[in-house]
Formats: sequence, C-alpha cells, structure tokens
Amino acid sequence: MKCKRASESSQPSTLSIEAKQKKRLNAKEYRKQKRSEFEPLQSLISQFHDIVSQGPLYICTCCDQLWYKHSVIPVTTLIENNPDVRKRLLNTKSVNNMEWLCKTCNKYLKNNKVPPCAAINGLQFPEKPSFFDLNELECRLLAPRLAFQKLMQAPRGRQLKINGNIVNVPADVVNTVNMLPRFPNETSTIKVNLKRRLQYKSSALSLNVRPNKVAEAAKWLVNNGNLYKDEGITFNDTWLEDNSNTRMLFDDSDNDQTSEGSENVVNCNAEILNCDTECKIQQSSACDDDEHWSEDLAEIPAGITDTMLTSPDFVTDNERQHILNVAPGEGNRPMSIFRDKYSEELAYPGIFLGQKRPDNTNRLTKVHYSEICKSELRRSDRRAAMCVENIFFKTKLHKLLENSFHLDPLLLRQFTVHKVTLNKKLL
Repeated sequence: MKCKRASESSQPSTLSIEAKQKKRLNAKEYRKQKRSEFEPLQSLISQFHDIVSQGPLYICTCCDQLWYKHSVIPVTTLIENNPDVRKRLLNTKSVNNMEWLCKTCNKYLKNNKVPPCAAINGLQFPEKPSFFDLNELECRLLAPRLAFQKLMQAPRGRQLKINGNIVNVPADVVNTVNMLPRFPNETSTIKVNLKRRLQYKSSALSLNVRPNKVAEAAKWLVNNGNLYKDEGITFNDTWLEDNSNTRMLFDDSDNDQTSEGSENVVNCNAEILNCDTECKIQQSSACDDDEHWSEDLAEIPAGITDTMLTSPDFVTDNERQHILNVAPGEGNRPMSIFRDKYSEELAYPGIFLGQKRPDNTNRLTKVHYSEICKSELRRSDRRAAMCVENIFFKTKLHKLLENSFHLDPLLLRQFTVHKVTLNKKLL
C-alpha cells in the first residue's frame, strides 16, 4: 500500500516538470518566430529618419499646431462625410498647399465634438501689430510684472535649467517709460541695464533699447490691453507725442550714485549732433586715406583683441556713464504666481499683448492648464516657443497647480479628523 501511494505522488511531479519544459520550448520557438518577422535594425533606423526628416511642418487646420507627417491626415475625407465640420476649421494650408488635420482633432470631430485644443475654443494668440517687434528687454520694460528667474546650464549637455523659485514682482511701467529719453530718430538706441535693485552692480538683463519703439508700444498696450486698463496704467499723451523730452538719467554704480542724481543728466541731442559731425569727418578722412591703404594695417581680427585685463562687462568708464540703469520692481513686495491670476499675461506682454486668457466658462470645452501650455508651445505662431523664460514659467506654474490638486484632499481629510483649520495647517 505504501509503495502504491509513493508511485502515485511521484506521477504529478514528473508531469509538472514535463509541462514546464514543454512550455519553455514553445516560448522559445515563439520568440524565434517573432525575431525572424522583425526587420533588421538598420532598416528600422532608416525608417525613423524618414519619418522625422521633414520636421513638424504640418499645421493642423483645427488646433493650429505643428505636427509631423505621421501625425496628420488630409482633411478632405472628413469634410466629405460631414460638411458641418468646416465651421470649426481655420482653413489653414501648409505642406503641398493642402489642409491637414491632426489625429487628435480628427477623433473629436468624427464624433461631432469640439476638440479641447481647437483654436475656436479660445486658444489663439491676440493679433500682433506690425510695429510690435520688440526685443526681450523692451518687453520687460513694458511688463507690469517682472518674473525673475535663475537659469543655469546643466554640467552635461549644457541645457538650461531653472534653479529656485520664480520671484514675481509688480513693476511701475509708467515711471520706467517716462525715464527713457526721446530721440528724433526712431532707430536710435540706448544701453539699458535691468536690475533688481539699483545698488546692485550686476544686472538681470542688459540690452540695447529703442525708446521710441517702447513708447509707441506702451501707448498701444494702454489703449488696447484689457489687463493694462484693469491695472490702471495710463500715460500722458502729450509726453508720448512730444520729442522734446531728450534729457535722460544715468546711474553710475561704480561711484555709488543714485538714479535721482542730477550730475548724470546729459543732453542727448548734443551727443547725436556730435556723433553726426564726427561721422562726417571720419568719412571725409577715410576717402583721403584710401590711397595710403595697406593690407597689413587693415587686417585686424575682430573679437580676438580682448584680454583678461578687460572689465567683466566689456565697458569702459566713460561708456559706463551713458548706460541707463532701471529697477522697476524695487521696493515692491513679491507676489505668488499661484495667487496672482494673470501673472503670466502681465509678465510677458510680447506674447499676450495685455489680453487675458478666456476662462473655462467662456470656452466651448473645458481646458486644463497643461493643455493650454501644449497648445501655446506647439502653435504655428512661435512667439511663446521662442521665449525660453516663458517655457520655464509655464513649467513652474504647472507644477504648483499639480501639487495643489494632490494636496487639497489631504488637507481636507486632516481637517475633518483632527479639527485643524486649513490656515494653521498651511502655516
């Protein structure tokens, strides 16, 4: 009896071992069969290069975003099946003079729904005037909010990264624009240093600024920007139209002088006249020296004559006196970008032109902030994608909104259990 039981117990173990071996052999044969069906690695690599060879040149006629070729389809088939879709399209043609539709919008339009990222859903930039071609610092001078960020390069790859938080400071646009001189020539420029405080030697941004362009853009923003009207920003029309305001104020940080010192006031018209006369004299002398021209004397390497003894800002003491230092946010208390509802629109007037984004109550379909960011960075109008600081601003604000969404249920749960107020918990 004992021998029979032992033989019976050994049978299932041998069967299980044989079943496992058979299963392993079948899996091995299946993997071999699949490998034989796959294409070689080189062909896959060439196929990938063919897909991305043209880049994102295809514009979706519904969401106005840039896509690769494998992500879009012609819009003709959808219009033939449903002609009512035409009212939700922008009639935008791109590659091969055709209208293209991304697969995401196509999925919604097939079901007669408005895509969340559709342009008619309030996801369009305001139209920019032709004269509004301002550089980064000129836009900063017109911004009612200054978003200071510390951008650094990563040790590997040298890509930019943000270090720390964004300091959102309200700025006085009126005094900043009034401080700029008015030149008779529209293309005249002046070197401006944007600082957090005037007493600092380093500057957050330093570029050449066209005062007449800034004044023209400021006048347009005040008259057409809803956010500027809500902030109560107004300019004196007589000052904007008057070209006699040609005296400007300079700050010499090395001599510890304030922006209100009267010793640094110079007459810009006199400098312009002197520059014109000097240019005429140089042109006449250049014509006389053409006969005595020598190749050895004329061959001067550009940008290589600087040495380690040059000052860090590459500006001499005489030139430093003619640089305008401004600190529009000095003395103002920073505001949280999470609580300041229109901080992004106010900080980047070159993108939003003083206009608000529509609320979800005014949209056809509810849109999350992450979808808004993707839409603005993918649009055919590259004004947001070309602004590196705005990309980091969107990333930081999106993280704050995402953390607040996950944090609120936890706080509410602790509030009901421990009877602790939210204000005390946040403190």
